[in-house]
Amino acid sequence: MFSDDDVVFPFPLFTTSLHMAVQFTFSSILLYLIPSLRPKAPAASTPTGSPVSEHDPFESRPVVTRFFYLTRLVPCGAATSLDIGLGNMSLKFISLTFLTMCKSSALAFVLLFAFVFRLETPSVKLIVIIATMTVGVVMMVAGETAFNAVGFILVIASAFFSGFRWGLTQILLLRHPATANPFSTLFFLTPVMFVSLIVIALAVEGPLEIIAGFQALAAARGGLFAVFLLIFPGILAFCMISSEFALLKRSSVVTLSICGIFKEVVTI
Repeated sequence: MFSDDDVVFPFPLFTTSLHMAVQFTFSSILLYLIPSLRPKAPAASTPTGSPVSEHDPFESRPVVTRFFYLTRLVPCGAATSLDIGLGNMSLKFISLTFLTMCKSSALAFVLLFAFVFRLETPSVKLIVIIATMTVGVVMMVAGETAFNAVGFILVIASAFFSGFRWGLTQILLLRHPATANPFSTLFFLTPVMFVSLIVIALAVEGPLEIIAGFQALAAARGGLFAVFLLIFPGILAFCMISSEFALLKRSSVVTLSICGIFKEVVTI
């Protein structure tokens, strides 16, 4: 969709922002249909720790405070949007196999931020395992790649933000009741991701160019197919990220990254 060989709609940042809107829509529908998944406010208590009374002012606490939103959700959402957006943008310059090879460095960044956020205890065994798997992925695709400096920088930056955002995501899933399940987490994160990407997309790719690109795509492939091509990957992304969040809640960020190696093999 983005490569120079057969350009269909060469606006990866705008396309990815649409995927975020799709994910927000689906998570909102699920939370509406299944009340048990809706985010709940933290348990209220008085400063002394005693239970609140029926009319206690501490009882009416918001699900998400402004401080929590700005210090947890906004950084995590911005990092997620940069991870996915820069990775998709790199496909304009490099092949999918080259992206897979470079993105395997995310394992190292995931491990680094897991140590920084104290989600994992540093150990030589864990470091050796991650390094071995990273080298294995690089060897698997090394003979199939063509180097491009711009694409390489974009995908390494994407890998860095990937490690940062998965560390923050695990903290959100495990340590705050409002983001205790994958769908409520997506509900809060995707608006931040959408705004972050759409602002960058309009600045980098240009609104007039995006409109002209969609008109050209609709003229060449048909309006319905054009909309389908832009929206359907967002549905796949919703399923994928929900699954990743569900695994992350039950395991750890390092386990998620190791399991992600299977996804790299399937991709290649």
